[in-house]
Amino acid sequence: MWWAGLTGQGTWDNFSAAFDFEYGAVTWDDDGRLNRSGWFAALLLQYSLDWGVPGLYGWYGSGDDGNRANGSERLPALDPNNANNFSYFAFDGAPYIERYAVIGNNMAGTWGIGARLNNVSFVKDLTHIFRVNYIRGINSPTMAKKMSLAGLWTNGTVLTPNLGSQGAALGMPGMYLTSLDSALELGSTNSWQVYENMCINVEAGYVFMFLDTGKSVWGARHRHGESIPGTRDAWNVNASFVYSF
Repeated sequence: MWWAGLTGQGTWDNFSAAFDFEYGAVTWDDDGRLNRSGWFAALLLQYSLDWGVPGLYGWYGSGDDGNRANGSERLPALDPNNANNFSYFAFDGAPYIERYAVIGNNMAGTWGIGARLNNVSFVKDLTHIFRVNYIRGINSPTMAKKMSLAGLWTNGTVLTPNLGSQGAALGMPGMYLTSLDSALELGSTNSWQVYENMCINVEAGYVFMFLDTGKSVWGARHRHGESIPGTRDAWNVNASFVYSF
């Protein structure tokens, strides 16, 4: 297995831009169906103001084709925990509370665009982050249907649950979004620096799921509001009290 990447950032007065690109591959000598290789790219544009930093961003991660025999075309990952600043709920980015990764631990097999207001502050020691993300799958519906028929996936979810940073199952399976599936994430993070070493964080997030209801992949089981674990809209509100020393 191997990975290679390139990142960069530039600042001009109040404007800044940053990009990230990486490619990785894993090869199995005994079974080519287990091979995995793919790439991921992201771009962030920001403008600093006195009261906060508005920004626009987008990402693209390669997705699976319809051929099971040639392995996966998604970027492989070992441990992506707590590494996502674009999404604290749909993907793995929440810094304190492990109620995250509703769609997946990383953005492989998806593309999306988003907007956020970062470091917003109108009161001393109280900061806010507001974000909205549109997420769409890239994986082939043909691949999803083949894997579902093989019993490896069910109702659009991976049977193996996501794992927390300590290896404990979080009780929610990862989503496998095809090119016919999409989601919309709304979120806010609010941090109050009470003392020099103590802060209180309150987070809220909601993910609207727009999953395929046609017969080409999952069928009508994904109609909005149906009680199938992992395929309904998801929401979360949490508070954390953090003392650092």
